[in-house]
Amino acid sequence: GSGAGDEIIVSAGFYDKLYGLAIAGQISGGLSIGAQVVVFNDNARQHAHIKDGAVLTQAGSGIHVDAMADRDIDALATGGGLSGGGSIGAAVAVVNVDTASTRAEVGTVDSAGSDVAIGKVAGKTVGGLSATATSEADIEVMTVMVAGGLGFGLGGAVGIVDYRPDITARIDGDADVDVANDVIVSTRSVVDVENDAVGVSLGSAAGLGAAIAISTIKPVMTTTIGSATINAGNDVRLRSYHNYTVAGDSVLDHQAYSRAIAGGG
Repeated sequence: GSGAGDEIIVSAGFYDKLYGLAIAGQISGGLSIGAQVVVFNDNARQHAHIKDGAVLTQAGSGIHVDAMADRDIDALATGGGLSGGGSIGAAVAVVNVDTASTRAEVGTVDSAGSDVAIGKVAGKTVGGLSATATSEADIEVMTVMVAGGLGFGLGGAVGIVDYRPDITARIDGDADVDVANDVIVSTRSVVDVENDAVGVSLGSAAGLGAAIAISTIKPVMTTTIGSATINAGNDVRLRSYHNYTVAGDSVLDHQAYSRAIAGGG
């Protein structure tokens, strides 16, 4: 077991770097039709937990339950079509992070499990307890479509980002906790999105172009202490941060940026 000056760390980590590129072009004397599509569905789950009757009696430097996700996603779709008659084209890029989850939990949240006991043995010390869930993402999407024809040009560029991960940190399930210092439960979301869509269509008879850029940023952050007994020598803290530094003392230069440019002639 751990000694008087040791710490116990339970962690789950995930790093994801995705790059998608779709490029195509068409030239035709009559009718030119083309489409470029990039789709990412990231539903990864990380779960760090202490539960099911775990008994932790000593860890002088504390017990830390940490879950972490770090995503770096780039999606680019670009295409062009030229025709003596008509040209139709589309460029589409979609990034979905809508059912992913990052969870750090102490205690069993259903009735089937046994209680968790931390620091309940006389003469032995647990320095502190923390449960921390962090999800970070850097997402860049670009779609470009150019369609031109002597008759008509019809082109569209669509970029969609849907970022809604579940980020949960909690102590629950009748956990019985006795520590010398702090109990800290925290969630942190860091996300930066850039979404650009450009669509251009040219035709002697008609040119129709459309560009759509949609970014949805809705992380679901849950930071709770439920049906647990907590005895802390110092503070009990619950905190949730979105686009703040780790210390929570300043805002990061992150944003959701969407831009759509379209032209027809």
